[in-house]
Amino acid sequence: MAQRTSALTPEQARAFGEAALANAAALLDDAKILLDHHKWARACALAALAAEEYGKFQLCKQVAISPPADWSTFWHALKTHDPKIRAWSGELLDSMQPPGGGGEDAWNRARDVMTIPNSTFAKAVTGSKMSAFYADWDDLSGQPLIPGDRVNEHLARNMVNAASRVVRQNDPALKR
Repeated sequence: MAQRTSALTPEQARAFGEAALANAAALLDDAKILLDHHKWARACALAALAAEEYGKFQLCKQVAISPPADWSTFWHALKTHDPKIRAWSGELLDSMQPPGGGGEDAWNRARDVMTIPNSTFAKAVTGSKMSAFYADWDDLSGQPLIPGDRVNEHLARNMVNAASRVVRQNDPALKR
């Protein structure tokens, strides 16, 4: 498929972002159903996809306000996991209260770690998503790894809760 380079009007960018936000909400609805049925791996994966769709919403919101000089960079960011997860993770951090007692420096370091290009946090979220979707091979044990063995209830619930926390703030239908 050819790389997109076309520009969007602010209205088109907003509409695209709203579609991504609605999709994020729908993915979270599905993730919650999977949690209820103890399908931890798939719930985690859909929550990570919801986080990416939220990141797409943020990127579209930004270009609606300030169009990029190079639209191909914008389109590339929408096809790449890292920029979308970083956009979501910054919002996740913003949704929490900074620690009291001079914790602002630590808070700012956390923001830097979570939002820098190729962040370890973004890689961990993407890695969890991939582990939750695909079988793999473990060289150490010489055994196959299946998603259900690699994603537990705790990880799945944390991912669904983290994605929901951010999406809920921006989607009026989810503010319940």
